[in-house]
Amino acid sequence: MPAATERQKRTTGRVMHEFKHGELKSGPAGKGGKVKSRKQAIAIALHEAGESKDDSPKTRRKAKAKTARKEAAGKTAQQTREGKSHIGARGKRESSKAMGGKDAKAPAKRARKKTSPGACSLAGHIALHEAGLTFDCTKVDLKAHKTEDGQDFYAINPKGYVPAFDLGGGEILTENVAILSWIADQKQHLNPEGPLARYRLLEMLAFITSEIHKSFKPLFSPDSSDADKTKAKDAILKRLTFLAGRMKSEFLFDARMTVADAYLFVMLLWSRKNDMTLPKPPDTYAQRLSARPAVQLAFKHEELEFPAWC
Repeated sequence: MPAATERQKRTTGRVMHEFKHGELKSGPAGKGGKVKSRKQAIAIALHEAGESKDDSPKTRRKAKAKTARKEAAGKTAQQTREGKSHIGARGKRESSKAMGGKDAKAPAKRARKKTSPGACSLAGHIALHEAGLTFDCTKVDLKAHKTEDGQDFYAINPKGYVPAFDLGGGEILTENVAILSWIADQKQHLNPEGPLARYRLLEMLAFITSEIHKSFKPLFSPDSSDADKTKAKDAILKRLTFLAGRMKSEFLFDARMTVADAYLFVMLLWSRKNDMTLPKPPDTYAQRLSARPAVQLAFKHEELEFPAWC
């Protein structure tokens, strides 16, 4: 069997954590009762992570997919105990409080993210799901500058554009680099590894926002000429090709997904919607990311459809 992924390692750790706290149950829907044997707990952990040698390849794939859905929906015993969110009947995010990482200080109030479907704020939406943080997501009409509940968006973010992240207590973060960095600070697994990890992440986020994101402006402006749009596409593809030459594994930072991947995914999504042919490997990279439960949830909540290449 191939080496365990970061997600599989987290699943195994989570199951053993539940066993340690007496929350792990066996059988369908936990009807088999509380697990008391460490050996049984290990067997369950390996099964849920899709790593059990006793399972067939097909069973391992099914178990891994089922676990991913359960974890993304906040339905594990650990997530329930910690007050993490679940998906309600209407597909809205329901939660009791914003959760931070082990060393993070969570806001006193539930975090609220202002987003416009399919806009750059989708990056933060995906990252929040990847982190397992609880939040409310409020849609914003950027033409009318009104939130879906009728608030003046300028009163929330005087800049007038998304994303805006209300942390409670009057603290509102704006700009993708700041918001994605905050999310990464809450959950260590969304950071790259290494002694310069934080700075490498900031370096990548800055490159995406200044060299790729900003280059899309002519493509969204009705006043842009065909020549302006062609120039913009050429610039974007040049930057994507630069990144393509440095992608040696599954994600931007080797085999570990970070918040930067969520941001780049949105840029690739915009590229395809503007009929741009993506270089390799970003094309297959985008398809892999589109299958992640966190991405699927964000698309569901924003009522978006995946492009044909997904």
